[in-house]
Amino acid sequence: MAVETKLIRLVEYPLIVSMVLLLVYLCYSDTLGYGFLYWDTRVYIKLNECVHGLSSSNLWCIFSKTYYANWHPLTSFFYAVEYEFFGENPKIYHFNNLLLHSINCLLIYFLAKKIFIYRSISSRQAIVGAMLAAALFAVHPQHTESVAWIAERKGLLAHFFSCFQFCVTYLMRLAKVLGLKGNGLS
Repeated sequence: MAVETKLIRLVEYPLIVSMVLLLVYLCYSDTLGYGFLYWDTRVYIKLNECVHGLSSSNLWCIFSKTYYANWHPLTSFFYAVEYEFFGENPKIYHFNNLLLHSINCLLIYFLAKKIFIYRSISSRQAIVGAMLAAALFAVHPQHTESVAWIAERKGLLAHFFSCFQFCVTYLMRLAKVLGLKGNGLS
């Protein structure tokens, strides 16, 4: 039984990462060939001087001012980083949306697995259930707009930080239950 558990753990993470990357790529790889839409090009990237690089004045503008009746500093910061290194190349912006969606799917896997294990489901069933949850999340049509539309990156970032917060909360709770102190988790 111990050998079987070690074997499962050895192949579990490469398998889930491969599955998520493959599903996201199969569903959304066409977006890599898309250009900018009106809102992407004109409003959020081309006309927004704040995201044209990482100068101190641009960073001040990103984090202190609204633009087009919106204040999305983290989203604008990501646009500025992409603009600084790649200019107005829409493929990079779309690729980063695919990457962020893939990371979100992996966070869903981690959370689902922990929830299944917490509910006293066997490790093997928890892995299968979490894989199904991550796969469903990866291909669900509800995410199409967030992944395919550059201007909707804020949705991907909101999901990332929500799931990340749940992961940190879980780890802090686990540290408290296990009585761990002085390691930054409690």
